Amino acid sequence: MEACFDRFEIELAQAEQGAAEPFEALRRRCRAYVAFGTAQPHLYRVMFGAWSAGPKALGTYGRRLHPGAGAFTALIDSIQRCLNAGAQTRRPSPFLAFQLWSLLHGMTDLRAGKPEMPWPGPDEMIDNFLVCLGLRAPRQRRL
Repeated sequence: MEACFDRFEIELAQAEQGAAEPFEALRRRCRAYVAFGTAQPHLYRVMFGAWSAGPKALGTYGRRLHPGAGAFTALIDSIQRCLNAGAQTRRPSPFLAFQLWSLLHGMTDLRAGKPEMPWPGPDEMIDNFLVCLGLRAPRQRRL
């Protein structure tokens, strides 16, 4: 599990590299999340759906972080950079991270389980998630 989450975390971090601004970095992180789960649905489901692989079942609860904690902390940090750059929301970054993760996970898991559905494109859905959460660049005022 740790090796899988390490690989996942590296892929998400690499996706952000080279982004000109924090909003694009977050968008890239989200796209990499969905791409990882779509390309490897069985691995993704083991990582995020195995009830018996959580810290309590593994006997690590309270002694060390969950293997996926780094990826979630990086998501919070990415969102915080958007807030610092003027994102239009009053919610704190941890709250927004839980919302965004829920949306991304739901979309990724449902796409894997129901591939026959006429899904909109993942990029379009991700962009809409970010707009709905207020995680977009502030609009420039016209002079």
